[in-house]
Amino acid sequence: MGRRVPLKVVTIACLSAACALTLGCAPVLQERELPALADQGKISRVAVAPFTVREGVGGSDVAAHQVAQALSETGLQVVPPSDVATAMGASKSPPQADDAAGMARLAAREFGAQAILLGRVDRYRGLDGSSLGASSPASVSFNVTLVSAPSGEPLWKATFDETQHPLSDNVFNAFRYPDGGSRWLTAPELVRWGASAVAKDLPTGE
Repeated sequence: MGRRVPLKVVTIACLSAACALTLGCAPVLQERELPALADQGKISRVAVAPFTVREGVGGSDVAAHQVAQALSETGLQVVPPSDVATAMGASKSPPQADDAAGMARLAAREFGAQAILLGRVDRYRGLDGSSLGASSPASVSFNVTLVSAPSGEPLWKATFDETQHPLSDNVFNAFRYPDGGSRWLTAPELVRWGASAVAKDLPTGE
């Protein structure tokens, strides 16, 4: 006869499997579709603006680059933040990066984009420690707004807000984080996770 598996082990395994199907696929973004999205046509080219930051917060270049990279990997035509920044600098009356209407006009005029993605980093705290042990985990929060070009109408908003928690806090964190929560992630890795979620969920009308 085969060795019996204790009921407790079976129960934990079943719970783990159920959690993998639910929490493991749980969205990492808080999203909101706005009314103008219903009238927006297909988006094949999107510009990514340089991200802004809260005072005293870093990570804007990392976040903007990661989001642009993740979007381009989906096959979308992406104008990177560096090109948008160059166009802003060459403009006689350059818009501020958080000026949705001005940035939308620039994106349409200079790049033929149907939309521009504006972003802001609200928290960017690095990992204090190593991948195997940390005294303080990485913590990242950023938000993005998809704006129609050239109208400047906001179409979609999303927020990524994550501080990594150890498996000892909740065993089901193994199904939440990249690599199964087996190591501590750096701030850029958290940003990459959030950027992938933005790329996956961005509404392009396809």
